[in-house]
Amino acid sequence: MDRDKIVKIGDPIRIFRDRMHNPIASYYLVGLTETPCGVALYQYSNQHCTAAFLKDSSGNEVLIEHYDDFHIADAEELRELYEIYSWAFE
Repeated sequence: MDRDKIVKIGDPIRIFRDRMHNPIASYYLVGLTETPCGVALYQYSNQHCTAAFLKDSSGNEVLIEHYDDFHIADAEELRELYEIYSWAFE
């Protein structure tokens, strides 16, 4: 599964802001089409998700992560990602 093919669906579920109230990260419902199949973490200045928890075409739950020097997800963000996924899909 390629994270470049994951598309945001709707408005952010949750937005994190810095001390100056600028958005720094958001969680979105996502899909490979317009049908939601997961939740993804998008960080400011990154057009693709940093991490996504979703179901693949076989119905298996999959965690996709892509990190670089400026975009990482810590354990708390991954926990939040899974909690939102559980709320939305179970």
